[in-house]
Amino acid sequence: MKRYLLLCVVALACTAQQTNTLFKSLTVTKDAPVAGQVLSSVAPNIGQVYHQFTVTSTGGFTCLTTYLQSYVEGSFDNSVWSRTNTFLTNAIFPDSSTAVRSYAAIGLYPYVRIHLYTYSTVNCNYAIQYAGGLSPPSIDIANTFVTYNTTINTNTTLLNVPSPYQYIIRVYGITMCSLVNATQTVTINDGSLNRAQYAIPANDCVVIPSDIFPLYEMYTLNANLSAAMNTSITVVYRYE
Repeated sequence: MKRYLLLCVVALACTAQQTNTLFKSLTVTKDAPVAGQVLSSVAPNIGQVYHQFTVTSTGGFTCLTTYLQSYVEGSFDNSVWSRTNTFLTNAIFPDSSTAVRSYAAIGLYPYVRIHLYTYSTVNCNYAIQYAGGLSPPSIDIANTFVTYNTTINTNTTLLNVPSPYQYIIRVYGITMCSLVNATQTVTINDGSLNRAQYAIPANDCVVIPSDIFPLYEMYTLNANLSAAMNTSITVVYRYE
């Protein structure tokens, strides 16, 4: 009887250790069917349904801007692949030649990989880390937003995505303050069209609070002023 109980305890201990979590570095294949595209090697599946890829891109600005368009793919037969991801974090730029971003997907795919975009498969380099588990971690999405603050007194381009466009600016909140004793009018412009206009009382602010839905989606965010007066602008946004 004691021997039987001991076996049960050992079995339970082994079961408790089987978390179906996998961590793996993936290799990069630079011979994708379409020129200028890069695929990661396939991440093995040992039962995980949550898949996370963290990509570090180096090699210059063009490599960083284009790889933001990357996406996770899942397959049932390692032949036909489907897009299945959402980005997990905003891009982080530790220096002028390096960018880091994480992508995530949920699905019962026996094969998963990440499909990267780049201009030059010769100059651009990628390091890919994979993590898979039974459920997604608890993530504070608010921490993935970026805040940009400035003071202007003339028409100014606040944010800009270089061409060719591979990602977009999504603005989730904006605060505008007149820093003088006079009314200011701020017009939000995308480079060709006016998106919105806000009248700011003297020595006061207009606050458009952050929401889960973006206020604007554009490649260029311009703030045009009705008068040359100091105006504070804070933008909450993400590159997506």
